[in-house]
Amino acid sequence: MVKVTGIEESIKNLTKYSHKFSENVLIDVTEDIYDNATKNIAPHSKTGRMENNLSMRVQKRALTAQVYIEDSGMMAEWNGKAINYALFVHFGTKAHTIEPKNKKALRWASVGGFVFAKRVEHPGYKGDPFMVNAARKTMLSIDKIYKKAYNDTL
Repeated sequence: MVKVTGIEESIKNLTKYSHKFSENVLIDVTEDIYDNATKNIAPHSKTGRMENNLSMRVQKRALTAQVYIEDSGMMAEWNGKAINYALFVHFGTKAHTIEPKNKKALRWASVGGFVFAKRVEHPGYKGDPFMVNAARKTMLSIDKIYKKAYNDTL
């Protein structure tokens, strides 16, 4: 007769290490996407607001994570709703007319002073999916991330 002992403890350790490994992968993937997004967002930064609002959140217990742009100071009116304008940068816009809401004219700074206009025909913007591109770049190095997470787990 063969007697096997310690199986319960082995299963407990396997479960513990499995969750720890998953946490490590989640943290490393999230940090890598965040770092890539930081690099990708730089060309869109005149004021630094969008770059400064780039954030990440990891919930280890639930094994969930987010890389996102906080709304603070980023809201623009669109079709009567307040929307984070990072969405326009990421997904682009169609051609549209811009008119003043509460003033008689639009105003913006240009070389040599300010420019005024009653309306502007914006040609649209194709968008730059900087967050998606950041995630894609991270996925190209997923093997390296798995190996690091494995070594960090042991």
